[in-house]
Amino acid sequence: QFREIERDFAGRWRARLASTDHAGMAKLAKQVLNIRATPKTLDEAFSIAEEVVQGEGQQFLTIKTAYSLLGLPSGRFPRIQRRWVDLGRPRLRDFAPYTAHCLLVDVFFHVAVDKRLIAPERASNRIDIAYLYYLPFAMMFVSNDKLHGRAAPLFLRNRQIFVMGQDLKGDLAALDAHYSALPVEQRE
Repeated sequence: QFREIERDFAGRWRARLASTDHAGMAKLAKQVLNIRATPKTLDEAFSIAEEVVQGEGQQFLTIKTAYSLLGLPSGRFPRIQRRWVDLGRPRLRDFAPYTAHCLLVDVFFHVAVDKRLIAPERASNRIDIAYLYYLPFAMMFVSNDKLHGRAAPLFLRNRQIFVMGQDLKGDLAALDAHYSALPVEQRE
C-alpha cells in the first residue's frame, strides 16, 4: 500500500502548501531575519539570502531561524544549541552545511516572494523551489520548469550544471537515432 500512502501524504502536503499565505510568510521571514535590503532581481535576492545565511551576522538568530523555518521539532533545539555552543558558536554553514543550504533556499524564496520576483499566489512555486534542496547531491539538475531555469543556476557550485529538460530530451533522441542507425553487428 506504499503508493496509496505516498499519494495521500503528497496530497496533504500540496494542500497545506496551497493554503499557506506565502506573501505573509515572506514578510514574517524578512522581519525575523531583519532583512532591510530590497532586491530588484533574483540575483540580488540570492545575494541577500546568502548574506543572511553565510554572513557574519547574528549566528544564534540564523540557527534558530533555520530550525523554525525548516519545521524541525522544537523539543530538540536545546540539545542542538548546546552542541553549537560547545563547538564555539560556528557559522551555520560550518556547523550544519546541509541545513545552511536549505535555509539559503528558503530565505531566497521568501525574499523573492516579498518583492514579487517569484509569484506568491502560485502555490506550486513553493513546491518547485523545494527541489533545490537536492542540489548539494547532484552534478546535473534537469528541469523544464521556468522557475528552476531562473533560480537553480544561482545555487550551482563548481562542476554542477543546469540543463533544460527539453534540451536533454532532444540530445538523447539524437543519440538514440545515431546508435539505432548503426549496423546490428556494431550495436551488439
